[in-house]
Amino acid sequence: MPHRKNKTYHDSNALTNWQRFLALEEKFEQAEEYVFKGADYNGKQLDLINQPVYSNQFKSIIIQASEEFILQASELVGFSGQHITIDELAEKILLLYPYIYDTVVDTNYMDVTPLIGWKNIPGRRKTLDWWGHYYKLKHGNVRDFSYATLQCTLNAMGALFVLNLYALKEEYGNIALAAQSANFRVGLK
Repeated sequence: MPHRKNKTYHDSNALTNWQRFLALEEKFEQAEEYVFKGADYNGKQLDLINQPVYSNQFKSIIIQASEEFILQASELVGFSGQHITIDELAEKILLLYPYIYDTVVDTNYMDVTPLIGWKNIPGRRKTLDWWGHYYKLKHGNVRDFSYATLQCTLNAMGALFVLNLYALKEEYGNIALAAQSANFRVGLK
């Protein structure tokens, strides 16, 4: 994570954003109390047994985490208060943090790499699956409710966690505050 000399992210913002992440994580803890933690081997990899489980609580968390993600990402690249698309945001973030997409987040369920869709693959658009699901949940109709899954929640929260890590590292020179998270940790690839 490079340390930028021209900071646009202020001490109070990094800490306030981290506190908002922790508050959202508390909502996640309440919702996930009712979800069995387990995985099953499908012959190739471990699959989350309950990743297709969906709920109103997950929908709310996905929407909040995604909206926080766009706000914090805009702030991180110096576009606070301006309208910017997710594609424009990806371009700006990748200029500052070219390997952010590789950040693995270890959860109590499984490891996720929520920004992997931003990896530069020739001939492929940079998209985040969970972002598309958020958009459908926010603007869609009842049939889109099935996108409010545990898997999508883990990715939306994981992406917000990653942004917070980068902001904390930039502001404080370390990510020690990340230890306050009970459900999201920096994983290994």
